[in-house]
Amino acid sequence: MVERVLGLGYRVLMRSTCGALLGLALLAACGSDEAPADRHEISGSVRDARSDAPVGRASVMFVSDALDQAETTSDADGRFSLAVDVREGVAYGTVRASAAGYAAGLPHSVYFDEQPHVITLQLVPQVGAGK
Repeated sequence: MVERVLGLGYRVLMRSTCGALLGLALLAACGSDEAPADRHEISGSVRDARSDAPVGRASVMFVSDALDQAETTSDADGRFSLAVDVREGVAYGTVRASAAGYAAGLPHSVYFDEQPHVITLQLVPQVGAGK
């Protein structure tokens, strides 16, 4: 009866609302197929490869062997700390730094073996960048 009075707009609204609710219910029922995350801490510093001076405001990025990612920025003294959440069973990843005026840094491998992860990342100044 209500549908007859309100017409097509009511039917479209009801179908889209029911579809959205059904989609949410399916998501809740199915859960996630990803394994629980393990958290690891990686810390260290970013340094100029020529002068050993700290490189502040460098971007530090982690990528695991399963493509989990995390990113942070070094402080004014070149120090960084990165909380990395990886899927259970992930064994290693790489960390690299980049900063304006420097060539892209080489990746540093990190293995998750319950040891502290304190690393130094070195960046080489680009020629003509005033470094």
